[in-house]
Amino acid sequence: MPDPAEIQAAVAAHLQTPAAIVGSYLVQFFLIIPVLLAVANFKTQSLWSTLAVRPFAIKLVWLWIGLLLVFLAVQSFLVRLLDVAPGEFMQMLAGSRHLPLVLVIVLVAPVLEELIFRGYLFTAWRQSRLGLTGTLLLTSALFALMHWGSITGSRRFLFLFWL
Repeated sequence: MPDPAEIQAAVAAHLQTPAAIVGSYLVQFFLIIPVLLAVANFKTQSLWSTLAVRPFAIKLVWLWIGLLLVFLAVQSFLVRLLDVAPGEFMQMLAGSRHLPLVLVIVLVAPVLEELIFRGYLFTAWRQSRLGLTGTLLLTSALFALMHWGSITGSRRFLFLFWL
């Protein structure tokens, strides 16, 4: 009869593999998106408005790319200045050459996070008593807490909260 501790150790080791991480993100994506679409379907406004999905002028892409580069430069400076070391999860990702993992981390996870935090939650809560400031603080805190498994320490948590 297999030892439960050995089974638990094997499952824990498997969950750290790139294939398991990809599977986990894809399952989350395909389970959360239908729920998000269902709860975001209000009679008073369109689904796209609720999720803050709007058309944009293609010429603005260069502006946003420039802003992204400035943001990344500031982020890199702050990481060095504050000596924020990456957690184990981020170190594992940095050394990975697993293409599905890269695609999920770079495309699927951010799209899902944006739809949830900056789309649905931000749009819904901004109109509440929280207002802009309360909504920014609450969605930032929830976003940072959601990433708790990939961060450790208050410095990293505050850094992620600020981002």
